[in-house]
Amino acid sequence: MKQEPLQTNPANIDTLNKDVLIFYKLIVLYMLNRAAFPITKAQVADFILEKEYMDFFTLQQVFAELSASEMISTKSIRNRTHLAITEEGRETLYLLSLIHISEPTRPY
Repeated sequence: MKQEPLQTNPANIDTLNKDVLIFYKLIVLYMLNRAAFPITKAQVADFILEKEYMDFFTLQQVFAELSASEMISTKSIRNRTHLAITEEGRETLYLLSLIHISEPTRPY
């Protein structure tokens, strides 16, 4: 039996990329929420890149989008960018913590 080649739907790829990007944003928000004080952008990047959670360019996109949506704040101190979660970011994490998914769902 001959197997049909997989066809990709660009709309599905865009949705997947958006979902993954949301997940990456949550990782950064969670890290900043757990920190008792502002941490540097370099510290967050070192941790995430060392664990290979995402690549450098995706991380920069995550930082930019979180900052633009005012979920994180940035402050430059002695040539270092310090990050802190904002009230908007905390509220987002809180609302997502209320969601309970009993079983993983898969689109297959």
